[in-house]
Amino acid sequence: MAPEASEYVTVSGQQFLTPDGEPLLLKGMGIGNWLLPEGYMFGFERANSPRLINEVICQLVGEERARVFWQTFYHQFMTRDDVRLIKRAGFNHIRISFNWRLFVTDSAPREIEGVGWDCLDRIIAWCKAENLYVILDMHGAPGGQT
Repeated sequence: MAPEASEYVTVSGQQFLTPDGEPLLLKGMGIGNWLLPEGYMFGFERANSPRLINEVICQLVGEERARVFWQTFYHQFMTRDDVRLIKRAGFNHIRISFNWRLFVTDSAPREIEGVGWDCLDRIIAWCKAENLYVILDMHGAPGGQT
């Protein structure tokens, strides 16, 4: 009996299966530094967390320009053309690492909202159009990374 179709990749034993139940070999690219800035990717020696990286940007350009920088950064870091290039390069998925803080408000009680939702909506739509799978990786989880 054939497995029931799903819109998601599933697992059977140690094998990934496509939504149609066929074996799937994942060949992908990880998108780092976009929704989880990392110091080594910016070339910083000491500012190694999103909070410290933001502090450096604020010290360099001021808080208002830092806000504009981050808005631009989140909007332009990944584009539809990037997703098309990843597909043309032969990959079948994108792994998106992200920080939980981009999906909630700063003040307590936290509410579910933030720039991360728009970013994920865009890239997932582009991946769907290019027939690429998406792996969501909450690399920066509550309590700290790693």
